[in-house]
Amino acid sequence: MKPGYYWLAYDFENLFFCCQICNQVYKKNYFPLADESKRANSHHDDHTLEESLILHPAFDAIDEHLTFEAEIAKPKNGSRKGTETIKRTGLNRELLLKERLEHLKKLRFLAKGVEQNIAYADEIRAAFKEWGKFDSLFSAMVRANFPSLI
Repeated sequence: MKPGYYWLAYDFENLFFCCQICNQVYKKNYFPLADESKRANSHHDDHTLEESLILHPAFDAIDEHLTFEAEIAKPKNGSRKGTETIKRTGLNRELLLKERLEHLKKLRFLAKGVEQNIAYADEIRAAFKEWGKFDSLFSAMVRANFPSLI
């Protein structure tokens, strides 16, 4: 929607690393708000008054809005932000589902080792705690599927 957020184009708080598919195929320039009447239309407006419906990885509590059933991302408790984020970033596209499932299979195997109290169970538990940290690959999926190991 024109004029867009031209004044945020080089604002480091607005810039995040993301994959090209998430950004160009799904998100594009779409930026849904809870209340469109509060949209900032120029650098004179205060964009911090907006309530984005796409989760902000640095400011939003991701686990309040997203959960996982196995490898599939779901909005938690019907979260509108969770729903829009899944839709606008393609979180359930085929390639991501496949990658998450492969990761999940390995984690399930390791979790069985913990259940059976194998020799390295303590080290596996420690690894799960690391994999559940917010900066780890597929960490929200790990937290949702293995809460007792995080």
